[in-house]
Amino acid sequence: MTQTPATKPNPIFFGQYLLQAGIITEAQLQEALALQERHNQLLGELALSRGYLSEDQIRETTREQKLLDLPFGVIALRKNFLTPQQLDDLLFSQIVATTLIGEALVELGHLPASDLGRLLKEYNFHEESRQRGIEARLRSLPQSSLVVAGIEALHRTFLRFAHSPTTIAVLDGPPLTDLSWSFLVWLETIDGTRVAMATSLSERNALKIAAKLAVSEADVHCDLRCQGRNRLFFTIVKRYFVHLLKKQGIQIAQAGMRKGDVAASPHLSSTLPPENRQDVRVQLVSPVGHIEARFLLSDRKQPVADAET
Repeated sequence: MTQTPATKPNPIFFGQYLLQAGIITEAQLQEALALQERHNQLLGELALSRGYLSEDQIRETTREQKLLDLPFGVIALRKNFLTPQQLDDLLFSQIVATTLIGEALVELGHLPASDLGRLLKEYNFHEESRQRGIEARLRSLPQSSLVVAGIEALHRTFLRFAHSPTTIAVLDGPPLTDLSWSFLVWLETIDGTRVAMATSLSERNALKIAAKLAVSEADVHCDLRCQGRNRLFFTIVKRYFVHLLKKQGIQIAQAGMRKGDVAASPHLSSTLPPENRQDVRVQLVSPVGHIEARFLLSDRKQPVADAET
C-alpha cells in the first residue's frame, strides 16, 4: 500500500520524519537503528578485521583522535600504521557497507521498497526548506557568529566522537522536559564579549556518549555513572568552539567548562545579567535523542570570576 505522510511533521532525520508521520512505529525505528549500527563498521574495526591494524595501533590512533580534529584514517596514515592503498581500500569498503536508515527499514520489512524513493524526495524537499529558514534566522541574530560556532562545535563533536549527526530542530522553542544532563561551556573574547553555552542531553544521548568514549568493557555498562566520559566530551566541544572562533579572527581571552547550567555557576550568572544579555535557545536532535543548547551572550565588560577549565 502506498503511504504518504498525513501531516507535515517537524522534519529532522528521515527515520524520525517517518515516525512523526505515522508511517513507522518507535519500535520499528529502534530496530532499524540497531541494524544500521551493526552494519556500519568504524574504520578501525574494518582495519582490524582485515589485518591492517593491530588492537594496540587502533587504541593509539583513537587516543590521538580525541585530541585532534582529524579523521581516524588520516592519523593512522601519518603514523605509518596504514599505507595509502590500505586506506583507500578501507574507505571504499566502508562506503559500500554503509546501511542508511531507509535501507534498514526496507530490509526489515517495515517500509515498502517502492515507497522509499518518493518518501526520501518529500523529506529532502521539506528539510531543505526548513534549513534555509533556520539559517536565515541565525544570520539575523546580533551575535550570530558566536551561536553558529557553538552549534558547529556540538555537531562536530557528536559526529566524530559519538558517531551521531545532529541537526537543528527548533529555534527558541519551549524548554524540553526530557533532558536531565547539562554541561556548560563558556568563554570571553578579548574585547569583553561573553558567551555561555548550556547544553542539556537526553538520558539516551548521555549514555551513548559514555559508551562511545569508554576505555574498557566495564565502562560501557556503567550507565549514568560514566560522568567522566560526558565531561571529556564537552571538553572537546569547548576546544572545537574556541578553534572555530579563532578561525574567524575572534580572539579568546579565557574559556572553561563545568557540569550544570548557568544557574550552577553563580559567578558566571552575575556577569550575564538578564537585563544585559541575549538569550537564544536552540533545540537539536540526533538519531539517539534530543539536545538543547541555550546561548547567553553579553558584551558587558566585567571579568569572569568562575575560571574552571
